Amino acid sequence: MRSYQLYLLDEAIVNRYYGQEIKLFNLFCERFTADHSLKFLLTKQVEYITKPLPTKDVSNILMQEDYYLSSERLDLSTFRMEHRSSGSWIDVKIKDQHLLLLAFGKLEIETRLFERLKELNTYFFAVNVGQKRFGWLGPIKKVQAFQNSHSI
Repeated sequence: MRSYQLYLLDEAIVNRYYGQEIKLFNLFCERFTADHSLKFLLTKQVEYITKPLPTKDVSNILMQEDYYLSSERLDLSTFRMEHRSSGSWIDVKIKDQHLLLLAFGKLEIETRLFERLKELNTYFFAVNVGQKRFGWLGPIKKVQAFQNSHSI
């Protein structure tokens, strides 16, 4: 089973930390493992660099059915997407500041979901603390990031 958290980052943060994604990942890891006294401060830092999720738009994307995935709503904030013929599935829980994903089976199921979310916004950052993996859902063009960071 694979577990991810997806955060929608602020565009200015994306431009500033392009190529330095390890710093973002370290912040998320520290927050995950921090004791209570430090967790509050790290949570504030995470809230500062992230944007609230457009929950209605995300819900609409999660409910889309296609030839590969079927989708159902399990409760108000949780969706299950599955590829029935392979027995693969992914549960997506919508939180205020992130999406929590639990996936089982083929990796294609995550890829399919990530492609849909990229259509909504290209600044999603995926974090898997347990396996120490992280990255953007979609590649951010270096030229775009460079131009945006100098246009201020």
